Amino acid sequence: KADSAVTQTPVAVAGLIYSGSSLEIVTAGAATGGEMQYSLVPGGDYSATLPTGTNAGTYNVYYKVIGDSNHNDVAEAGPIEVTIAKAASSVTGVQPVEVYYSGSPQSLAEVATVSGGTIRYYITTTQAASQAALEAVSEDDWSTSSQQTECNTYYVYYKVIGDANHEDVGPLLANMVTSTILEAIRYSVDYSPYTVYSDVYIDRDFGEATISCKLSIYDNDTQEIYLDDVTMDKVSDTHYTYDGGYSLSPGNYKFVITVYIDETPQTPYEKVINVS
Repeated sequence: KADSAVTQTPVAVAGLIYSGSSLEIVTAGAATGGEMQYSLVPGGDYSATLPTGTNAGTYNVYYKVIGDSNHNDVAEAGPIEVTIAKAASSVTGVQPVEVYYSGSPQSLAEVATVSGGTIRYYITTTQAASQAALEAVSEDDWSTSSQQTECNTYYVYYKVIGDANHEDVGPLLANMVTSTILEAIRYSVDYSPYTVYSDVYIDRDFGEATISCKLSIYDNDTQEIYLDDVTMDKVSDTHYTYDGGYSLSPGNYKFVITVYIDETPQTPYEKVINVS
């Protein structure tokens, strides 16, 4: 038999990027006296079909010539190294949130779509001073949740951790929204000789709910009750008050206001006042 020969070596396809579809990763080689075949494993199963890859990563292509009845085979050669690069991940439509305090964790970002990875959040009440400072934030401080509970203004930075086939996005200073948890109920309590001043302001719209407010005063040291669940006067749907004469001896007193929404008590507001 005569020897077969490789007349054109297969070449790695350049610029391949993950698309979710199968991609041919080398151009076809050519041979005389036989058929060019390919394998992704040295000494593995060979085929005349051009090898393909789907996932991002590095592939090694081996090739040889299977001689016809009058020609000898050409031994395995290679590998030809081919890379399918990761595609870009993306996040779109991230919007800030303004909500009222509810006592429970609430999301501080609305996200339209995340593609190619998982969104993570770094939430702080102080803006990052620089890109370097943001990049220095520990991975432990990034979370898959954007939820917070307490009233404050929050700077919500976000990034995408790409999956095996996608690159990461960020973190970037520009990838940030400013969200706020507002006080649903505001309180004011004070005492001057012989007079208690207390006000409740309802900022959140509770719809058709029935609202009532009650005031109590305790000795902060002995917990003795001086004023027990006195109903505050309704000035309007959003304002309740108690301005009453009451004599307190010198000492520390805890003033407690409880707001009831449809008879359900909200977290009590407490303030300790020193009476001299």
